[in-house]
Amino acid sequence: MKRSHGFRLAARACVYALAALLAIASSQISAFASERVKLSIDDAEGFAGGGVAVDITMEADPKPSAIGFWIEYDHTRLTLTDAIPGLVVTLAGKDVSWDFPAPGRASFLIFGLNDTRVSSGRILTLTFDIDDNAEEGEDFEIHGLNASATEPDASTIPTEIDDGEIEILQCFDPAAPTSFVATDGIFGDHVQLTWLPVFGAQSYVVMRNTVNDPATASFLATTILPFYSDFSARGASYTAAGGGGCSGGSGQSLSYTEYYYWVRAQNICGQSGYTAAEMGWRGKSDTSVKSSTNINALPALADETTSEVALRLSAETAIVPTSVTAKAEDAEVEIVNVEWKPISESGNDGWVVVQFARPLNVGESVTVSASAWTVACASVGPVTHSFVAAPLNEVSPTPAGSKAYSLVSVVEATVSNIPDFIESMGPRYEIYPAQQFDAPQHVAIPVPDGVEPSEMLPHLYVDGAGWVPGQLAEGWIVPGTVAVETVNGVPCVTFDANFGGLVQLGYANVAAPPNPSNWAGGVPTLVAALALGLIAAKRRK
Repeated sequence: MKRSHGFRLAARACVYALAALLAIASSQISAFASERVKLSIDDAEGFAGGGVAVDITMEADPKPSAIGFWIEYDHTRLTLTDAIPGLVVTLAGKDVSWDFPAPGRASFLIFGLNDTRVSSGRILTLTFDIDDNAEEGEDFEIHGLNASATEPDASTIPTEIDDGEIEILQCFDPAAPTSFVATDGIFGDHVQLTWLPVFGAQSYVVMRNTVNDPATASFLATTILPFYSDFSARGASYTAAGGGGCSGGSGQSLSYTEYYYWVRAQNICGQSGYTAAEMGWRGKSDTSVKSSTNINALPALADETTSEVALRLSAETAIVPTSVTAKAEDAEVEIVNVEWKPISESGNDGWVVVQFARPLNVGESVTVSASAWTVACASVGPVTHSFVAAPLNEVSPTPAGSKAYSLVSVVEATVSNIPDFIESMGPRYEIYPAQQFDAPQHVAIPVPDGVEPSEMLPHLYVDGAGWVPGQLAEGWIVPGTVAVETVNGVPCVTFDANFGGLVQLGYANVAAPPNPSNWAGGVPTLVAALALGLIAAKRRK
């Protein structure tokens, strides 16, 4: 009994040891399996004589920097026509190259000169044309071969690829789309149409009419997506009871062009019937120019006389001056005057100068919106900005070399909480007042000793964009007026300005330093690409 018990103990110990070894081996295999790139050729369905899209997706841990693989297919029944990179490839800045080294065989390389990795997701969509003689229910396999991936340092990542297949569908006419919706004035520049995808549909036909009659409707578009944006729809316009126009006078009203839309599905076999009519229209458009270097609002200052702020309006065509309006969302501040001051000869760009009934107090906030319409009846705005009155004591009262002019003065500024301007030369200056001028004003900024004036360019501080070169701060400097002059014996950079603000001189052309990331991953990735090329060449042999 004792001996038998000893054998049982020994056997149990062996079992435990074997289980432990299996657990360790399993964890190592799992760890190895998780650190790999797996490509999958997804299954697809199509009609004989038509086309079909086959997605290739990836699950990666770690993410690769370069990917290469082969596919094989029956070239007598399938024709590979295109390879479209997926979003995860384009976001990584990678290129896709592909070749046909032999009939029925294609090689693919995803590669780019950077160290950005490709995330998991759809990496490619392959499109095939199917032979006319394919029969219903027939399957065509797409074989994946020789998948390979590398990290930015050219080290390889274990890789595999799963096969997929294309199934030939029975030819049938698709059903009409359902849940068809058109937006009612939600978007200012288009009408958005959406519907549910239809099984077997290869594309959708969109029709439009101004009356509820599909027989007289106009063809609008063909799309493979279950939605469409109608940017050709006419926007809102102002009409008068006396016979039209958009001058904004008394009796004017805003009208919208209402459209009727229909959609039908189609494939190589036929078309569905139309959906029920859906009405939609385009809302008021905001054609204001929005740019990080556009000054959309001038700052508000607090003193005994300043009671104005300004908002920028821009459009494709001239803005009608009488249509410009503004309102304050704060009940404590009353607007007593609104004036349009264009800064372009065409009148499509300018400032809405808003005057309050009283000066603003230091730190007081007021939210103002401005809007208008153009001679083409396009709505502009509303553009909204929250102004906070800044104290004048942040600007030194000492003039900078007596650079004072009829309406403006240039003073050395001590404004706090403004980021440094790395390429600056000399101190900051405040062109005061920081408001839209009645007419362009000549400004001179002193150039420090030992600096070549011709290499200097005025830069304006723009909230949200930082220090912007003068030629990029739209509407600030009158084009062609930047020059070098001597004022009171001091070399200066001079220009004509349309409004004031915080300014500093800096170099006009600062060479951008090389981006280390272009090299950190570029050379190793190039090595990776060469390695993938060698693998492909070996496979061809």
